[in-house]
This record gives sequence, structure tokens and C-alpha cells, in this order.
Amino acid sequence: GTVRITSAEEKDCYIIRIVDDGAGFDMTAVKTGKHIGISNARARIRMLCSGTLTVTSQPGQGTVCEIRIPKGDKQ
Repeated sequence: GTVRITSAEEKDCYIIRIVDDGAGFDMTAVKTGKHIGISNARARIRMLCSGTLTVTSQPGQGTVCEIRIPKGDKQ
């Protein structure tokens, strides 16, 4: 499989995308909040920088994780 990591800057945020073309997985556990690893990562990103983590995946088609970090003074 291939993993691709990209970053971009938009007017109001920075975006980091991690894309793989591997096996993928069923999103049911993520959507119901039962996937502890993704839930923990989401909480940490939110706590540390008010960012968001979005995960999309399909069996046989790979996975996309997108982190959005808002711009601005956090003081």
C-alpha cells in the first residue's frame, strides 16, 4: 500500500491529510464513538489546538484522515 501525507493552508486553517490505499475498515465503530484510538486522537487535537480530526474509510478502498487546525491567536 501507499501512504500519502499532504498539508495545505486555507484562509482560516491549516490542513493535514493522511491518505492510504490499503485495506480500509468499516466506519461503524468510529461513527458510534466506540473506536477508542480515534476518539482519543480527536479529543487531544481539540484540546491542544481547537482542531478537528475527520476519518473516512471503506473496506477495500483505503482510509483518509484529515486534521484541521484553526489559525488565530489562542492566548
